[in-house]
Amino acid sequence: MTHRSKHLASALTLILTVGCSAMSLTEKLEDRGQTQNDTPTSDAAVTSAGAGGASSSSAGSGAGDEGGGGGDASGGGGEGGSSSDGGSGGIGGHGGSGGGSSASGGTGPSTTLYISEFFGSAAVVYPPSTAIDHVLIPPSASWNNGPLALSPSGLRLAMVSSSGSAGVISFWSSVNDTLSFGKLLGQQSPCWDADFSNDENRVYVVELSKLRYVDITTTQQGEVNTSQYNLPAMSSIEMVRTPNSTKAYVLGWWNVGIFDTSTGTMLGAIPSKIAMEGQMAIANGGLLYVPVGAGTAAGPFLRAYDTTTDLMVWEASLNEHIHGVYPVPGGSELLLIGNSGDVALFDIAQKKVTKVISSGFTAQRIAFANNGDAYVTSSSDGMVRVFDSTNWTLQPSKKINLGSTTSFGIAILE
Repeated sequence: MTHRSKHLASALTLILTVGCSAMSLTEKLEDRGQTQNDTPTSDAAVTSAGAGGASSSSAGSGAGDEGGGGGDASGGGGEGGSSSDGGSGGIGGHGGSGGGSSASGGTGPSTTLYISEFFGSAAVVYPPSTAIDHVLIPPSASWNNGPLALSPSGLRLAMVSSSGSAGVISFWSSVNDTLSFGKLLGQQSPCWDADFSNDENRVYVVELSKLRYVDITTTQQGEVNTSQYNLPAMSSIEMVRTPNSTKAYVLGWWNVGIFDTSTGTMLGAIPSKIAMEGQMAIANGGLLYVPVGAGTAAGPFLRAYDTTTDLMVWEASLNEHIHGVYPVPGGSELLLIGNSGDVALFDIAQKKVTKVISSGFTAQRIAFANNGDAYVTSSSDGMVRVFDSTNWTLQPSKKINLGSTTSFGIAILE
């Protein structure tokens, strides 16, 4: 059984035991703190700037994406506002905690971590603190939280969750962490991946047997017809992040499907004679990295495809099947998560693993911060571990304890 199959088995076991399948779709959204009639948050509320603090006792106000400064030395940091209205502001609209002079207020956090717990809530952490600041969704034993996705601009955050015979995708404004709307997907299998289109108007969601999308402005959903391209057991989705591109890939068991994000239609498929399963990745150089050979005697391999021609560029043999590929900033290395949960460093030029950087816990997802830190979630103990990518040493002082046995998806806003 592959690593993802084991995770799926545990997820299905929970779904069967929570006894929530009899709930109506409306009840499911209400149980998640949402309603079917929620409307998207206006972008105007996201990009506007508020005023800085006006006195020694007042903080800046507003919901802008710069964050306002305090009024003077004893004034608190604001939650919105431009630098000219009261000082420098925090990333994502979170105001600074300290006051400054009338010209420069306190600054908010420069980094925001969003972490989904498979059997719990979605937590928000502001490094260098390792404590949970607040949660986006209260913990719920009947919901299985999946991956997180930030829009290309960083203004929107999406998370898919599953429960019983329905799934829901939730959208937040990352400026102030307010819920925009929740949308029931109506699926009957766990959701394994989600991502925004380049124009940010759609989010595509991968189930085991379906590829769905939700339009942000209308909140309506649709389905991509993948039937002619033999894409069972879909597990991963990747967008080509080049200007004006509408090309994307979805990983099925026997093929990599190619589709257009603007029309929601299939463009073709990259065939494979060996089973493929896991988390794909596209690096800055335009190569699509695909794990191959999951659950079979063949392989395991790592394949690289040119996203312009969709032709295979190279194939590398591995010692272990992998379920996740993560390009290291800089372009010369990859981090691979094996089915054992170990994390290994792969040198692209040498086309081989050069170092195992972690073992003893079951890694799930990886995200990189601008300072070089690599955040690794875990389903074995719930810890989020941090590695320094300059020498791949574990940073114990930066470890985040969510207080649960599972940490799954992660997204970093800077």
